[in-house]
Amino acid sequence: MNRRGFVLLAVLVVVAAAILVATGGIFAARSVTANARAAQSEQRMRDAALDGVALAMDALGQQRRAILRGANPLLDPSLLVRGEGSERIEVTLSPMSGGALFESESAKLDFNVASEASIDLLLRDSNEECRMLVDAMLASRPRTSIDGSAVLLPVSERVRVLRDLLGPLRELDATNLSSGRRDTQQVSAGSTPPLVSIFTVHARESLVDRDGNVRLDVPSALGGDGVDAERAAAALRAFDDTETEALEQAARTNGVEPDDGAIAKELLARGVAINRVAEILDRATLHAGVLAPARLDVLRAEEAVLSAADGLGAEIASRIVDVRDTLDDAERADTSWLVTRRVLSGEEYAIIAGRIASRSLTWRFRIVASVVAVRDTNDGDAQSRMAAVPDTESRGPLAVYDAIVDIGQPTPRLVYLRDVSLADTARSLARASGREESIASVEREVASSERFPLAASAESPPELFSSSVEPATLPNPDLPSRARLRAVGRDVGGGR
Repeated sequence: MNRRGFVLLAVLVVVAAAILVATGGIFAARSVTANARAAQSEQRMRDAALDGVALAMDALGQQRRAILRGANPLLDPSLLVRGEGSERIEVTLSPMSGGALFESESAKLDFNVASEASIDLLLRDSNEECRMLVDAMLASRPRTSIDGSAVLLPVSERVRVLRDLLGPLRELDATNLSSGRRDTQQVSAGSTPPLVSIFTVHARESLVDRDGNVRLDVPSALGGDGVDAERAAAALRAFDDTETEALEQAARTNGVEPDDGAIAKELLARGVAINRVAEILDRATLHAGVLAPARLDVLRAEEAVLSAADGLGAEIASRIVDVRDTLDDAERADTSWLVTRRVLSGEEYAIIAGRIASRSLTWRFRIVASVVAVRDTNDGDAQSRMAAVPDTESRGPLAVYDAIVDIGQPTPRLVYLRDVSLADTARSLARASGREESIASVEREVASSERFPLAASAESPPELFSSSVEPATLPNPDLPSRARLRAVGRDVGGGR
């Protein structure tokens, strides 16, 4: 009997071990399946988001003529829907930190050439972490991008500056995605805008006029260097003797760093009307080549940026902001309104005429691709059972790209592309870990902020995930989630 009991016990142990091995194999298989599904879903989202970037670029190219004349890009936020059935991927344009779908790069301060005094003036309300990042950026000028500047800091500090650098990626709730309106309750009043919204290194301007024609290189045309003689003569015949004399004098005084303000100065000194001066500045330049240094877009730049710009100052910036919203379409076509509306005198205008513009050829936008569960509206009627509507509370993973596109040439050019899908998650982890909490507490904070972003009361501090759009999770909640890419994103562009 004892031997039989021992054998039975041994059999039970072997069976239990076999069950454990089989169970482990089942869970391992489920984990592999979950990772495969997550990888496939993530790849589909990213492919859809990149398709959205291409669609937005094409739309900008189609509106090139109007944008060259000073118009803003116009595009429906809903770009693409891929897939059918219970799940589908929606690709949308997400508003930037200022609330617009497209952000003018020419309305920002060129970080590579701006003086330290101008930068300090623009960042007077910034926090210590933001100042630390900007100091590192100044020490590494010229920069090839603003977005990737977090890598200049120690690894432990990088995620802490992402909000100052990129802004809150999900500050809009689902009801505002289509209208592009900003949720002002979720933006701190008086805070410094994110660095990507006030600085740029991508706004070098193509030398084309408002019709898309190449602007006349005045020194080459007068000297015959590299320019067909007949073509140069034909171009110069468009100007009368007084204007030609002014162009010749401006070309003779042209320095190592050309400034088209010299053309305005010579023309105004000879009594040429301000409207004609603006027209000549649009058609002629002292710069050679294809690109010129960035000109500040005075119609779209924030007042703080205008105040920090060399040659303007707070008083002039205030006058510009007060007047520009009252301009008609004809006045917005060039910068002559600064004189006709008495914002500047002729002498003041001549000083800055070569450094300002009333248009932008380089635009930043944000593309969001998300998996949206579709629920049936089943109320017993056959037709309604076939209908399906998106469930805004069941949004799945997100793929988020920031892109910058230049339309100066006939074919739009992708200047910069960056994956910022996990920037908010990185900030949440850094915020929680900074309070010396356990790993479990960190995970609970991230989970609560992701799944219930609008649950906090009005008196509580705003959550980093201030949106009803749920961050990245697997469509099937029963399956384990898969590890994602690095939180700081990856730089796949950045060339000037």
